[in-house]
Amino acid sequence: MTAFAKALSVPRLLDGGLATALQSQGHDLSDPLWSARLLLDAPESIVAAHQQFVSAGAEVLTTASYQASIPGLQARGLSTAEALACIESATDLARQAAEAAAHPVWVAASAGPYGAFLADGSEYRGDYGVPLETLVGFHRSRLPAFASADVVAFETVPCRIEAEAIARACEDLPEGLPAWVSFSAADEAYTCSGEAIELCVASVLESPRVAAVGINCTAPEHVLGLLQRIRAITDLPLVAYPNAGRRYDDGAWHGEPIAPPALARLAQSWIEVGARLVGGCCQIGDAHLHGLREALQHPAP
Repeated sequence: MTAFAKALSVPRLLDGGLATALQSQGHDLSDPLWSARLLLDAPESIVAAHQQFVSAGAEVLTTASYQASIPGLQARGLSTAEALACIESATDLARQAAEAAAHPVWVAASAGPYGAFLADGSEYRGDYGVPLETLVGFHRSRLPAFASADVVAFETVPCRIEAEAIARACEDLPEGLPAWVSFSAADEAYTCSGEAIELCVASVLESPRVAAVGINCTAPEHVLGLLQRIRAITDLPLVAYPNAGRRYDDGAWHGEPIAPPALARLAQSWIEVGARLVGGCCQIGDAHLHGLREALQHPAP
């Protein structure tokens, strides 16, 4: 068992939405590389965003590599070696913030789905229209750049075929490096592709390198039902880091974000069913993390 897997004997606080933190600094992320653009243009801003989350109590930092891929960076003129170095730099930046923290902090290398590379929102549909081998190759290509992380986070996975590809790719993870896999979901039972969450999770359970499974970038009110379904098929630690519940449409967010106290109350129920990594993604910020930290430190009786 790796040191990171051992750490999941108790609930741990993940960070919030990295892109949200970067946008609050004034950065325009309307780019095919999204937050990964700043790996090239403003790496110091990424460190500052990580430090912000550490100050709020985060124990796990996810890197700015979600939308960084070999073909995506090659489209910017980087060679394969330069693209791998760029992706690896995301771990280095998070490590700077982790090593300066007053409490232990782990670094999760963010590995976005194939839809993140396409930059067309298809990670919320799963309608890639490509064969399994294409997805396996896509995920395998980045793995050497994640070797210095504590865990690889395969995030926002929308469909079963990509889950199968990730399980295959995990065979080539650097020695001793675990992974977690989290899915994007449409409701309390189905991923964004419309497939049962149990079937998708079962596909990644084929890999012994997967140390935790769960849900991310999904409306908070759906998370408990999804985790209960996942818990019915595995004893692995669960992951829960939803978005703030707003809807992204026509280039803008719509609706009111969940309030920090409400998110903290929901998190109590996630912890009760086995969530050991709890945090947030899009539109989840410091105030939410403070509430979640209280939920983790003082679980409901």
